[in-house]
Amino acid sequence: MGKWKYAAQYQQDPIPEGGAIFQREWFHHRFHRDPDTGLPLGAKLRMVIQSWDTAAKKKESNDFWACTTWGLVAGEDARIRMLERTMDRMEYVEGRQKVKDQYAKWKMTTAVLVEDSSSGQAILSDLRTTGIPLLPISPAGSDKEANARAVSPMFEAGMILLPEGAEWADDYIESMTRFPKGQHDDDVDSTSQALNYLRRRQHGVMEYIERELAKENEKNLCANAKCTTGEGGKRKVLASTWRSSNPALTAIARASVRRSAACNDLLDVMRRNGCSPHATPPQTP
Repeated sequence: MGKWKYAAQYQQDPIPEGGAIFQREWFHHRFHRDPDTGLPLGAKLRMVIQSWDTAAKKKESNDFWACTTWGLVAGEDARIRMLERTMDRMEYVEGRQKVKDQYAKWKMTTAVLVEDSSSGQAILSDLRTTGIPLLPISPAGSDKEANARAVSPMFEAGMILLPEGAEWADDYIESMTRFPKGQHDDDVDSTSQALNYLRRRQHGVMEYIERELAKENEKNLCANAKCTTGEGGKRKVLASTWRSSNPALTAIARASVRRSAACNDLLDVMRRNGCSPHATPPQTP
């Protein structure tokens, strides 16, 4: 008997083998990192955020303190790097120190997201004068699944990269694919909190993608803004006749086409899942 059938029959844990909201095959994308610093190789980070899901007490049955760290790189690559994941059962004092330690480890962090409930409220109060850029996030409450579904298309479209060789990757993938039937939801809460934040920011992922698509579309329109000879009285779409003998320029052009296609793929996945790029996850009443 396989482990999935065993889990369903004997542990009352009926999780589909491929996953539920998050499919196992969506977590195959990787990036290489510096073994000493953990930073992505060949890329410069332009934004780093941390997302905390805290627990109330240190008991075997209680949830963990989970922190995920995420980075956006400079340039035209809109994919998100998951830089680190920590998850421990801790007393409050230990957890408070861990928040400080994680921020010190990633000093370029621009926002530390903390759920504004339970021990998270105490963290926000106790560390408000430490210089850590804490940002309170309204608790998901009964909308945990809605928040998770809002970011699942980003995984499906290959926009989320995990570090190659990370020792925590297997446990992270396991907890993500078991949601919402798994025993713990800390990884999912921390992840959806972070990605929904990035999704809604002015310089976040969705806005970046839409700007790239707009720029690609602009290149194919008549240069005269007053041109109204196109369909519906809009600017005329020009035929793509450009060629270059410069291999570097040709490569850039091809990369631009691939980037535009990837952006369209992600937006299409989001629409099929009922997720608007600008949609705000529902808040707890």
